[in-house]
Order: sequence, then structure tokens, then C-alpha cells
Amino acid sequence: MLADYKPGDTENGPDVYTITGLYGGDRRPRELAVQFMDTYVRNMCNSGYTIIDEVTRPVMSRLGEVRVSRLTWKIKCDDKTEAPPP
Repeated sequence: MLADYKPGDTENGPDVYTITGLYGGDRRPRELAVQFMDTYVRNMCNSGYTIIDEVTRPVMSRLGEVRVSRLTWKIKCDDKTEAPPP
């Protein structure tokens, strides 16, 4: 499972990110990719986050077979300045 991210700029600063991961074509590897990306994003944001967009695209071989799939999340980190409720 690979993941990388690219910060995006908004009017309030770079708090929107694009996270991309690759996984094998079955259901179980996708679940593992989602768990990995969730952990990665929580550590990156140091708080919760919101998925703004999710896209899954197959990566095809020359023979037209799906080799892996690319899972991309566009996320926004939750505001860290909010105090937790008492």
C-alpha cells in the first residue's frame, strides 16, 4: 500500500489535501487501503477529518486487465482550534 498527499490551497490556507493509495483489485485489499489511509490522515491532521471526495480508478495492464486500483481522497482537516465539549 502506497500513499502520498498533495496540499491544496483554499482561501483559509492549505487545509485541503489529496491523498492517493494503490491496492490490489479485491475487496479485502481495498479495506486495508482505507484503514491505512485513515491512520495516515489522522496522523497528518492531528485531529479528525472530512472526506470531500473519493475516487477509485483501475490501473490497466497492456492486455486490458486491472492490475491495481488507485484510491484518491480529497480531505479537509478538522479545525484544531475548537475546544472539546465539557
